[in-house]
Amino acid sequence: MGCEKAVEKQEGRLCCNNAGVLFFAKEPQRFIPWSVYTVALFKDEAGVDIIDRKEIEGSLFEIVEEVMKFVRLYAKVAYRFTGRPRRENVYEYPFDAIRKRSSTRLRINIILNTATTTLVSFV
Repeated sequence: MGCEKAVEKQEGRLCCNNAGVLFFAKEPQRFIPWSVYTVALFKDEAGVDIIDRKEIEGSLFEIVEEVMKFVRLYAKVAYRFTGRPRRENVYEYPFDAIRKRSSTRLRINIILNTATTTLVSFV
């Protein structure tokens, strides 16, 4: 979703659609309350014991960045030694895919006017 379709001209005035609100508004959740993103870390797949949970609000960019911080905080990392001076970090999750998924899921929720999005992980 590009910024070019986020603002529309109506009756000689510029008006933001939902995308425009997510891109440009100071408090998007005031206008789009279902744009809150929830991330959670559970002890196991049963989902009974929550280790950490966070409700993320803000612009599209702020939400995606906060989701990524949460995922990086809890992502398991292994090290690969290749003979070079620096080791390679091998993360449990592909961060690029998570970034894309979280931004796509949020945009779909905005279009469909559905409830908040939740990203779940297990220890």
